[in-house]
Amino acid sequence: MSILDRGAAPLLTVLVGVSMWQVSPTPPPSPGVNALNDGYVVDAETFRPSGARTSSVDDDSRITPPVYEHKRPPLRFCGTVDASSAGVPCVDGAESGDVVRMCADGSVALAPLMRRQVGPDLSVPGPWVQVDRGGCPEDPAVTVTLSAEEFRRLPLTSSVPSVQPADGQGLVNLDMILITDSDPQTLSTTVLDVPVTVIATPVRFTWTFGDGSEPLVTTEPGAPYPHQTVGYSYREPGAFAIQLTTAWSGRYQVDGAGPWIDVAGTAETVSEAFPVTIHEARTYLVDGTWG
Repeated sequence: MSILDRGAAPLLTVLVGVSMWQVSPTPPPSPGVNALNDGYVVDAETFRPSGARTSSVDDDSRITPPVYEHKRPPLRFCGTVDASSAGVPCVDGAESGDVVRMCADGSVALAPLMRRQVGPDLSVPGPWVQVDRGGCPEDPAVTVTLSAEEFRRLPLTSSVPSVQPADGQGLVNLDMILITDSDPQTLSTTVLDVPVTVIATPVRFTWTFGDGSEPLVTTEPGAPYPHQTVGYSYREPGAFAIQLTTAWSGRYQVDGAGPWIDVAGTAETVSEAFPVTIHEARTYLVDGTWG
């Protein structure tokens, strides 16, 4: 193998008779979602990105994202209208109710959003995790962050390996030129219902050759003859399969404005196998002239 030369919510203070706060029953789930235990389930679909598969998917290249249950459990009071008791389990027989914060525009503040994973293939739901702070329009803006886990679930298209000679017919001990592209990909997603634009850039290429040799790892995508930079020579004749794993770095922009932020982690894609056939050239001594 060779590299060839060439927003936090404000403190709650609830007083009887103060119009800023009301006591009310738990609000119903928002319309247009599936109600489930005072929450809702966001359905996920199985999708097959064209020509790509990631290292964590099945052989049939399907990517199945997780399915989450979401809910906004209201703050509650127990025995007295006192915000300091919010979140404390109520004692049997004590008065209880929901503490609802009123925003400056007269709307009801959102309670913090919680979610837990319920599928696929989970016999027991995962733990509840807070994913936003709720609140009112006048509260400080919530910072949207694209995690490495969310970046890895995006439908990145795998890098496509190619070789020279283009038909994949090579000779023993002669470098086969390796080439792929280094173009970035632009994708769109949402985080906490906020649109996010993501740019993924290839940063590392790992080539395997199907002959038991060590992988060839490079940051070079390669180039065609006569400017080739990456190549590999097989030591034995036979039929082999070349495969390319690409590591991608990411950066994202929130809601079409503001700075581009680096994702804290990388994603990987794995190409389809590229078949090659290696031949052995033999020399013979013959009498007289030939040709």
